[in-house]
Amino acid sequence: PFTLSEYDASTAIKYGGENELIVRLGADRSQLPDFVPAGDDDEVARWYPGLWDSVSLVMTGDASIANVKVETDVDTGQVTVITELHNSSDTAFSARVSQSAASWPVSQEFVPQISDEVTLAPGSNTSLTQTFTIEDAKLWSPETPHLYLVSTRVETANADGQWVATDDRATRFGMRKAEWRSGDDKGFYLNNRKYYLRGTNVALHRFFGDAERKTLPWNEDWVRELLSGHPKDFHWNSIRTHNGRVPNFWYDIADEVGLIIADEYSFWSVARGTESADWSIVELEKEFRGWVRESWNHPSIGWWDAANENNNPMSTEVIARVRSIDPTRQWENGGYQRPEGPNDPIEEHPYKLNSGGALNLNDRAYTLDDFSTMDGQPPQAVWGLFATYADAPEHPFINNEYAFLWITQLGRPTPLAQSAFDTMTGGLDLSPDEYREAYAYVTSELTAYWRAMRGYAGVQHFVYLSKCNDEDLLPDTWETRTTSATCDSFLDVT
Repeated sequence: PFTLSEYDASTAIKYGGENELIVRLGADRSQLPDFVPAGDDDEVARWYPGLWDSVSLVMTGDASIANVKVETDVDTGQVTVITELHNSSDTAFSARVSQSAASWPVSQEFVPQISDEVTLAPGSNTSLTQTFTIEDAKLWSPETPHLYLVSTRVETANADGQWVATDDRATRFGMRKAEWRSGDDKGFYLNNRKYYLRGTNVALHRFFGDAERKTLPWNEDWVRELLSGHPKDFHWNSIRTHNGRVPNFWYDIADEVGLIIADEYSFWSVARGTESADWSIVELEKEFRGWVRESWNHPSIGWWDAANENNNPMSTEVIARVRSIDPTRQWENGGYQRPEGPNDPIEEHPYKLNSGGALNLNDRAYTLDDFSTMDGQPPQAVWGLFATYADAPEHPFINNEYAFLWITQLGRPTPLAQSAFDTMTGGLDLSPDEYREAYAYVTSELTAYWRAMRGYAGVQHFVYLSKCNDEDLLPDTWETRTTSATCDSFLDVT
């Protein structure tokens, strides 16, 4: 449900006539067998069936491009293009594969780079690796999101011995190196330079259940403003796609405007009986491989995030199974288990103001005064069932959720956040405007605190986009009328 599906339509097409494409959609995720990974998020009250990403019909010859992967070396300017070719016929033949490159947007002719011939066995897939160098390459970063385009062309010989194109594909990429490092100088590095991440979270699959969602997630102008408006105003350089990936064109926009993305799968499995407990590791591996293969050319994706707040060892196993297909990125594993790789980051959610014990239980009620005596170094959530994994201090940490303060459109705390507000205010019942002011100022102060302590390689506020329903504003026609557990709320602080 979260990765690309491809189907061979060649036997169903009426060539020379009118065709109708019918897509059958499931009625509910409950119709799937329990072993199928269908998303795991306790705060999604209702899952919506349907298509939430693009659909395309691709016409090719017998020799077609199944996938293109571009890897870059910022130190040498070398570009490696790995083209996966498919021969749909029952005959072996030779194909010529050519690569040309240009800066994006394309303002000049593509420059031919390399061309090779390869023999394709009948009914099989064949990978071809080709390399070329871009002189004086411009590097991609949030500050300078320069992009390149590589054009891959596949040709086969016709009866007259002439090369004829059977497929082509344009792949956009950036010259950039993103890596996490453990050890004495641990942290996130971009293009060989230590780079502190500032940002937020986008929980799109929760936003699908927002009463005011409409068609906004598929409105390119709205998405571009979402990813380049406030993020640039707030000097954010990163976002986390919380509990589920976003449509492909969102990543295209992130590539263009300059955002580093922690791309997270919909896998939230702390110590409780959730859907993912019944998933098949074989099916999950298929999902992860499809997810990575579909998105691996986006320079905006800085690393893969296998899970959110996760104690299920299945995530560790699936990371080990798929890591090798993309050696250019590392993996984050939900924060509650040992990192699978030697340089993988650990996520942490130091909800120190949460005295209610719903997530990352604290040993006592913390107040704002406590922050003046804390050292601000990870791990901070070290008590109870949901403690951050603390036995790998040499690994880099990222703080991608904190505060535990959320208010609805009516200016009142969500049920999950009520205890945190009560602790912070001494139990005072504030007015809506006072709650908004308290939320805005405390969240901004906590952001400044976690950034200033420099214990985390990244600090990402929760949450920028999510479902934010107040039960008193929901239509009577909704079968489930409940207030959201978390909400996206903003108020200018001057």
